[in-house]
Amino acid sequence: METPPILQILNKTGAMLKGDHFVYSSGKHGDVYINKNDLFAFTRACCAAGKLLAERFSKTDVDTVAGPAMCGVLPAQWTAFHLSNQQDKEVYGIFAERDSEAAFVFKRGYDKFISGKNVLIVDDIANSGGTLKKFIQVVKAAGGNVVAAAVLVNRNPKNVTADFLGAAFHSLADLEFPAYDAADCPLCRQGVAVNTTVGHGKEFVDKRELQSAMKHG
Repeated sequence: METPPILQILNKTGAMLKGDHFVYSSGKHGDVYINKNDLFAFTRACCAAGKLLAERFSKTDVDTVAGPAMCGVLPAQWTAFHLSNQQDKEVYGIFAERDSEAAFVFKRGYDKFISGKNVLIVDDIANSGGTLKKFIQVVKAAGGNVVAAAVLVNRNPKNVTADFLGAAFHSLADLEFPAYDAADCPLCRQGVAVNTTVGHGKEFVDKRELQSAMKHG
């Protein structure tokens, strides 16, 4: 089976990491990690990824592409750029930010590009799908018509679906890797060191060391 183009891009940029001990944003552990920050450093690779998404929606009436917070900014911008060229019109590329309570909000006057607009939501990686689901509701509450949500990679294809999100959904690739609760992690049992340079490994190790110090203090 041919490797999907987005996975070729991730492999070429070194963003697909395997054979290590990673901690994900969900708190679960696994041995595969997609380091989108490595992808984001390569402008031509990001451009290509955005084009792949734009091609999927080239015949969809899109006014605005919106990304949830930091990790959605670049994919949304590049998708909007290519849609603008494909549809020969200005397709806006905007993003939300987190407030003090970690909720999504539109600042900088970006709400005017949401209200009454056909909005395509673009993010990088879908893990639990919770971020996308919350952001879809935020866009709707701001008066936007969500035409679809899309991601580069869906890591949870059994659960992150259109039915779960309440909106049409598309991913450039579906990948399902085992993820374990810390208490059931075989990598932990084998004594494999946690990677503290990417993901949430450092937070996990710091917390574990603090708990150990308190227990023996």
